[in-house]
Amino acid sequence: MTRRNVLLFVARHAIAIALSVMFLAPVVFLGLTSFMTSDQTLTSQLWPTSWHPENYAEAFAKAPLLRYLLNTLLYAALGTGFMLLASVPAAYGLAKLRWRGRSVTMVAIVCMMMLPPQVTTVPLYLFWADAGLTGSLWPLILPMLAGDAFSIFLLRQFLGTTTTAPSSTPPRTRPTGPCRWAWPASAPCITWSGTSSAPPPCSP
Repeated sequence: MTRRNVLLFVARHAIAIALSVMFLAPVVFLGLTSFMTSDQTLTSQLWPTSWHPENYAEAFAKAPLLRYLLNTLLYAALGTGFMLLASVPAAYGLAKLRWRGRSVTMVAIVCMMMLPPQVTTVPLYLFWADAGLTGSLWPLILPMLAGDAFSIFLLRQFLGTTTTAPSSTPPRTRPTGPCRWAWPASAPCITWSGTSSAPPPCSP
């Protein structure tokens, strides 16, 4: 690759390169900091004067990080799975089926989206405290069985515009009837709903 080609590549991808550096710089800084001593991390030095890989062993010894990871995986998998299990059928019913009270239900879902979480924090805590489940992951997982208001709204809007399988699909493999909502054309929206609603890392 000649110098001219390199300059053209940089010019064409200047914004992407700048954004990559902006996003990768903090990650590189954290990686370098993890090998520093406690005293050096408080200085302005960006490169470790001495490398200390034993910092990782010490971190795992002082905190149950593997347990934190297991809790996060359990919380994320069950919470996201339950949310999709409840939200996708609810969105399909609102988008494709005609039944009395559908508009009122949709308005209620939109109102739940606008409800500040601070309003429900204390009542939910009292509910789970009475059930004896405080201090566990179940108060974070079980509510997902009722679905997520934003995911239901988003999926309903998407499924309302998805009616048939692509014409290029072989007729033998096309889903029919109520199964059309599960057609892979809905996969991007369902995937986005799952990733955006995935819970954050948690500890015991």
